[in-house]
Amino acid sequence: MTTKTQQASKPTKLNTAKLSTISHRVCFEQEMDSALAKWEEKGSSTPDEEWPALQQVVYNTAKTYLGKPDRKHQDWFDPNDQEIQTLMSRRD
Repeated sequence: MTTKTQQASKPTKLNTAKLSTISHRVCFEQEMDSALAKWEEKGSSTPDEEWPALQQVVYNTAKTYLGKPDRKHQDWFDPNDQEIQTLMSRRD
């Protein structure tokens, strides 16, 4: 029986477009400052332990505040094209 080795999953993309407004940016900075202050209180003994913990705190805070980007799929046709609209209405 062969088993698949599990690979680390890619981090989810974040909705960084939210950071384009000053109000969102300020709130995000406050959230990050708060999360990092909590992380500093815990502390770790070695840099090898600190780095992954810091990565996790930063990513999780950003993921919670920013969320995932909205997916926008481009239509395959122009909805204003009369010929296509006629065909679509016949189909229904």
